[in-house]
Amino acid sequence: MKKFIKAWLACILLTTAFAANPKPTVYELAGNWNGVLEFAKMRVRIVLHIAKSNEGKIAATMDIVDQGVKGLPIEAFLFNYPDVRLEFDQIGANFNGAFNPERNEIKGTIDEGPGGKPTVLVFKRAVESSEPKAPLIYSFKPGESRDIRGYWKTTIEPMSGVVMRLGLKIGRDSHGGFEALLDSLDQGAKDIPATSVTYTNGEAKVEWQGILATLNAKLEEDGAKLSGTWKQGPKTIPITFDRLEKAAVAVDEKLSYEPGKDLLTDIRGRWEGALEVPDHTLRLVMKVGRTPDGTYGGSVVSVDQGGVELPTTSMTLSNSNIRVEFKSLRAVYTGTLTNQGKVMDGKWEQMGNPLPLRFERKPQDQKKL
Repeated sequence: MKKFIKAWLACILLTTAFAANPKPTVYELAGNWNGVLEFAKMRVRIVLHIAKSNEGKIAATMDIVDQGVKGLPIEAFLFNYPDVRLEFDQIGANFNGAFNPERNEIKGTIDEGPGGKPTVLVFKRAVESSEPKAPLIYSFKPGESRDIRGYWKTTIEPMSGVVMRLGLKIGRDSHGGFEALLDSLDQGAKDIPATSVTYTNGEAKVEWQGILATLNAKLEEDGAKLSGTWKQGPKTIPITFDRLEKAAVAVDEKLSYEPGKDLLTDIRGRWEGALEVPDHTLRLVMKVGRTPDGTYGGSVVSVDQGGVELPTTSMTLSNSNIRVEFKSLRAVYTGTLTNQGKVMDGKWEQMGNPLPLRFERKPQDQKKL
């Protein structure tokens, strides 16, 4: 009888264990996952965001933290326990992994297509800290000597014909150390965290392992400039950052976007178009504004490539003819206003490859194409 009771109790415990740990559903993957991708001399942190909508659907995006990429869409998310597959069409890569029984790790490899070598990538479930991080200090007290903390901006030409603006934010922590964030304003990359920041006797060295870049610079006596060299990959170029009162922005904050009554002489507003490229279509949204002095400016967003806002370098309107330049992309859009100013008909030319592109005016409050 005792043997029967023991066997029966063991059966109950075993059954209870299985009942308490059933086969995971896709919803158990919801949350944030941290991973590190290492290849060549680069070490790049990746954050995977998996969310459940009110309708019960699962959506996923990815941040490449050390390259300033946020919200990269994941076109396909497949889960058949323990197998997990993610497809990133924009970068031509796939991740294949397995969800562990403890439900706190997804281990696998990322494959960049034909000819690419699979690289090990392990995602671990993020655990949020209960203690908030103390805010960094960017300003100075009256009479305090200047150091490298603050907001900075420069323009570089990494290759012929490509001009990019960089914004730099350097804060000091409560222990006297420094942290830095880089914005590549014309590429839509924001808050790229520096791997290390050192500052001694007016000399600063800031490294970004995720983009293989290093800034070596000296703070001028008046504290208004950081001058030195910028090294990225094999190339080293001279560079000077100018101090700003506040963080640099990609798009002029003085732009107004509401058009006047004459649409043929005022191109302000929201424009939507579709660029046909080999194998797929890219939806574009262009926002056009004008400053008080009459200068046009704005940005374009490629909806199907992560929705990153890329600012224009220059924009002109002359006799219904429009020209928009993006020096960071080596691209130019030229078009003509038609249909009483409601349509732009023209072409998108990037690195010598012209493609037809038609924009149509849309309501300012319209969120989707």
